[in-house]
Amino acid sequence: MNRKIQRQSLNAENGSYDLCTVDKNTRCINLHNTTWHGKYYFDLPVYCGKLFESIWHGCREVKHVNFPHLALELQFAGKMQYLSDNKLDITEPGSLYIIAPGSSVRFSSFPDTPSHRLVLLIKGNNLNSITSTLHLDKDCCVKVDKYEELAEKFRKFVSLPGNDRNAARINSSMTYDLLLEISGMLPNATEPAQKILKIIEERYPINISISELCSRYGISNTSLWRFFKKEFGVSPMEYLTDLRLKKGLEILRNTDLSIRTIARNCGIHDASNFCSLFKKKYGSTPAVFRNHLKKQ
Repeated sequence: MNRKIQRQSLNAENGSYDLCTVDKNTRCINLHNTTWHGKYYFDLPVYCGKLFESIWHGCREVKHVNFPHLALELQFAGKMQYLSDNKLDITEPGSLYIIAPGSSVRFSSFPDTPSHRLVLLIKGNNLNSITSTLHLDKDCCVKVDKYEELAEKFRKFVSLPGNDRNAARINSSMTYDLLLEISGMLPNATEPAQKILKIIEERYPINISISELCSRYGISNTSLWRFFKKEFGVSPMEYLTDLRLKKGLEILRNTDLSIRTIARNCGIHDASNFCSLFKKKYGSTPAVFRNHLKKQ
């Protein structure tokens, strides 16, 4: 016969609570349970506040209401069921479920197989703005190709030193880097970046604000930077400048237009800046390069 236990969660804030249904075969095993707190963490924009790894046997159900933190739940074995805003997701090994700050979500294990998860709880003064910028402000399920590698990054928090100022700063830096990586795993995360790439390639001769494009297409500057670094090895601005210089070189080779006109036509409106960038990339000024072409 099932016995029901309703309790206020020890870590709950803003009305969050656990509602557990446990049968006689259910066991919850905390493999490790680490919490970071203290005065050095109070003012951090974001940091890992808690890490735990657990195995659920049998059937267990948990509900969070207005959950105040960002939870990253990486599934190792078995499966879990998550219900949020009438959207049902089932996680299997290699799945990462993201519970966004302020969410109300119900999740449960299945009775036929143990569920093994590694969970990070992310806190911080700027948590809401950071999750919004990185598009981690909605509950969702993400398939992780190399989830063992992601798990190792989770577990690195365990090796942090005690609650001193340096440990807090390291924690915050590691947390932000981890969130950046996870942001890049989101479904369709590259679509806005692809649109911005197309705009850059079509509209390079006119003034382009990378920040305005990011705002228009709903992608953070950091996510766009990561996309360009991954695809081209350079930042968006470096890609744009390189494209303009290539177009300038093409015009220089095929026309007798003045250097000032060439610079303007390829989107660099300061001729001296164009000459400086051109020399840095090609090893000579545009004028010297043109004279060399005429002698050939």
